[in-house]
Amino acid sequence: MLPKIMPISKLVTLPISQKEVRVYAFKIAEEKILLLNKNSSEEELEDVLIELIQSKTEDVNVRSLTIVDIIVLLINIVDISRGLTRHFTYKCNKPMEDGKKCGTLIELDVDMANYSISNASENHKLVRVSDDIVCELEYPSYEEIRSLSPYKEDENEYIMRLYSKLIGAIYHGDDVHTDFTDEEVYEWALDLPHKALKEFEDFVMSIPTITVEYDVRCPKCGTTDHYKVNNIIDFFIYDTQTKM
Repeated sequence: MLPKIMPISKLVTLPISQKEVRVYAFKIAEEKILLLNKNSSEEELEDVLIELIQSKTEDVNVRSLTIVDIIVLLINIVDISRGLTRHFTYKCNKPMEDGKKCGTLIELDVDMANYSISNASENHKLVRVSDDIVCELEYPSYEEIRSLSPYKEDENEYIMRLYSKLIGAIYHGDDVHTDFTDEEVYEWALDLPHKALKEFEDFVMSIPTITVEYDVRCPKCGTTDHYKVNNIIDFFIYDTQTKM
């Protein structure tokens, strides 16, 4: 009988929830699932990815995490599966004196481990609504963001429903309200004063994001272009990419 291959794993501390979670490496068959679904719709690809991450994660409901925490899980799963270096081919498009573009192809390896979390701050904010009412805001989970999909066509409703998802608790004097339905808190949020809404907007703008930044220098003409990547997930689905 052939020996059993034990799965590779590591402990990861999530930046937003501060939970310590054990993750396991993808198997080859599981990585193929991503490749087979790379041309699916955005929501279908998200579903496949979330299910794969969930299957490689212990003791946590992945959908209940913020998007940043989920991406950090993915980064660490990919790291122990096949590493975080990705190969890219860039085409230099700088106009030359003869009117043509440089056209030099530049090969580059990018280490996705050099990611940064922007707007990293405490997942918590108190907003005073009135003299005796205070809201406690928290970053929305992936599941909460996904639930807003039906409202994308109406920007105003989408924003107000997003704001209502941020509310984790409402303090009224000595009373603390946490047991409310989505519709109850949405209807309540519609009566928020404009001053409070501005604080909600600021909190949304403070939600952390993950980016990778790097420079590409053309060896022929010396042009250096700076890249800032926000959609980290694409880099793990496509091993090799060409940037024209």
